[in-house]
Amino acid sequence: MTGIALSQLVRPFTALVYFLGLNRGPLIQAGAAFERIHGSLALLNSLAAGRHLAKRIVIAQLVVAVVAGLAFTLQGRSAGLAAFGGALIVAIATALLAARAFGALGGAGATFARFLVGMILRWIILIGGLALILVQWNLPPLPALAGLVAGYAVNVFAFRFKG
Repeated sequence: MTGIALSQLVRPFTALVYFLGLNRGPLIQAGAAFERIHGSLALLNSLAAGRHLAKRIVIAQLVVAVVAGLAFTLQGRSAGLAAFGGALIVAIATALLAARAFGALGGAGATFARFLVGMILRWIILIGGLALILVQWNLPPLPALAGLVAGYAVNVFAFRFKG
C-alpha cells in the first residue's frame, strides 16, 4: 500500500472515532497529527452554518407572510391581516428560537438547555400570537391558521432543499 491509499483507508475510521468521542486520551495525539496533515475531522456543522440556515428560513417565512397576506386580501382586509399575522408569528417564533439555540458556543448540556428554552419561548409566542389574532383583534380564524401552516411549510421545504 502506498501512503496515499493508507490515508484514504484511515480517514473514515478516524472521523468515526472523532464522531463517537473516542479521541480523548492517547488517541487525541494521533487525531491531532491526522488533522494537521489532512484537514479538519469535524463532522458537525458550525454555529455559523446554523445561524445562516436560520436566517434563510426566517427570511423565507417573512416572504411567505407577505404572500399569504396579499393572497387572503382578496377575501377582505381582515382575512389578509389574519393570514399575514399567522405567518408572521411563525417567523418571529423561529427567529427567537434561532437566537436562543445558536447564541453561543457551549457544551452539550448548555446547548440542549438553550434549545429547550428556545422551543418553550417559541410555543409561548405562537400561542400568544394566535390568541392575540383570534381573541383580541377578532380576525378570522381560517386565514390565520392558513398563514400559520404556510409559515411552517417553509421549514419543510428549507430542510428538503438545503442546497
